[in-house]
Amino acid sequence: MPVFDVKITVLEALKSLTTRSFTNSGLTVNTNRLMFLWGYVDRCPCLLYDVYDLSISTTTYS
Repeated sequence: MPVFDVKITVLEALKSLTTRSFTNSGLTVNTNRLMFLWGYVDRCPCLLYDVYDLSISTTTYS
């Protein structure tokens, strides 16, 4: 499976997980901000992939 497909799968899982956790906590403002962020991600996924790569590389090497 290409790495790109793996990233999409992971990010989709994170999207549902974070949205659900915010909603269950009753933090509607944070949920709205999160959905606003995901709106940008849906329009420009490459931006999140760059951030995702950066976060993975910093956690791996730090």
